[in-house]
Amino acid sequence: MELRGTSSPLKRTGRWLVPRKLVLRQHKGSAELDFTQALIRHSVIDIELDISGGSVEIRLPAGASASIDGIEAIRSSVEDHRKVPSPDGQPHFVITGTVQRASVEIRGPQPKPFRRR
Repeated sequence: MELRGTSSPLKRTGRWLVPRKLVLRQHKGSAELDFTQALIRHSVIDIELDISGGSVEIRLPAGASASIDGIEAIRSSVEDHRKVPSPDGQPHFVITGTVQRASVEIRGPQPKPFRRR
């Protein structure tokens, strides 16, 4: 599956079927891939990035692991913001590709909102 965007936001959230391989081509825009409620039927998910300008946020489900060593960052930032990333969790996301003048942020599930009694 290939997702493409140019100067526009690109978003996948909620319940969506995740393919074994996902290619994200985003130029001068933002992208959000939220896997926390997605239907994931594979133990390993390959995500190939081709990003030029803008930002990408990848939100992983609890217990998932990720490898970002295959990302080539050119005048860019690539950060894993999860507090306790699992090195061998399931599913495992292998994120590769090229990021130019952009940012990639890996995050875990959003915290539940605080409720008063």
